[in-house]
Amino acid sequence: MTMKRSSGMTLGMVVLLVSGAVACSLPMGRNVEGGSTPPPQYSTVAAMLTQTAGSSPGPTIQATSGVTQGATASASATTALRPTDRTSTVTLVTASVLCDMARAGVPIDVTIPDDTRLSPGQPFVKTWRLVNAGSCTWTRGYALVWFSGDELGVRRVEPFTVEVAPGQVVDLSVEMIAPLKPGIYQSNWKLRNEKGILFGIGPGGEAPFWVRIQVVAPDTVTPSPPLPSATPTPVISVSGIVSLGAEQGIDLDSGQVVSDQEADLIFRMSSGEAMLAPVSGGLVGFFGFSEPGLNDCQSASVSAETLLLGPEMEGPYLCARTGNGLPANLKILRIDRAGPVLDVGFKVWSVP
Repeated sequence: MTMKRSSGMTLGMVVLLVSGAVACSLPMGRNVEGGSTPPPQYSTVAAMLTQTAGSSPGPTIQATSGVTQGATASASATTALRPTDRTSTVTLVTASVLCDMARAGVPIDVTIPDDTRLSPGQPFVKTWRLVNAGSCTWTRGYALVWFSGDELGVRRVEPFTVEVAPGQVVDLSVEMIAPLKPGIYQSNWKLRNEKGILFGIGPGGEAPFWVRIQVVAPDTVTPSPPLPSATPTPVISVSGIVSLGAEQGIDLDSGQVVSDQEADLIFRMSSGEAMLAPVSGGLVGFFGFSEPGLNDCQSASVSAETLLLGPEMEGPYLCARTGNGLPANLKILRIDRAGPVLDVGFKVWSVP
């Protein structure tokens, strides 16, 4: 209501102003009688005012990117845009999912959490829990592979034995052996697809997952004085850990790495198979996963036959006899077939 009255008042003022202007433009001393016809210019002004007063609201102007000149620009400035005349387009952006990407499971460290303390040469099994966060199925052509850091695994590549569909959870395990020297060790691993492309966890599947351990030296214990006994205490003549390359042997009587002619046992590789062969009078035989004592190895079955070192032979104990007939025990700590390297712990007693 206020807008209508205000428009009427404004229109009236315009009429008065125009009328005054017309009156001023009449010739001096000349009257215009009510019945007479005004000049054409006066009729035109009156008609324009009458049309303006009775007209409906002005036309709707659609917004454009250009600028309109002249009278059209003036109309654009005084005419409001209606909301229905505006249109907008919303584009939805959908993030793409990578074909090969992994996500940490809960928990990711199923075994051997970070900074687990282990003894030198101690075998262990590391298991990670991962989720297939990509859009492609992990087939048996995929593999768990060593990526960087310390090589702790018995093997660098562990092929998949099952298929893992997108969204599924899988536990992946690797057999490993702690290094012989005390310290902190970290081994980084990734997954590899059928095309040989590596991927991991984190944004974009770029980050590896890892195992981190602390290798600590055994605690030193001060032995108590031996109690008197009728049975003599077994005396260890030599013990330690050695690393043997292919065709290298160990002289158990001295504990030294020696050539073929002087060795009691020699490490050999043939067609990818690792073997421990007795030479120069040495004897060897499998014992088990518990450490044998002197009496165990004195009575154990040993022979001069070559012992095949399969994957199951990492960790168990052997009994042996030196070239001089002394009993000994050995522990297979690590078999690196790629090296090739064989790490062996040993203990030799001075009692025949």
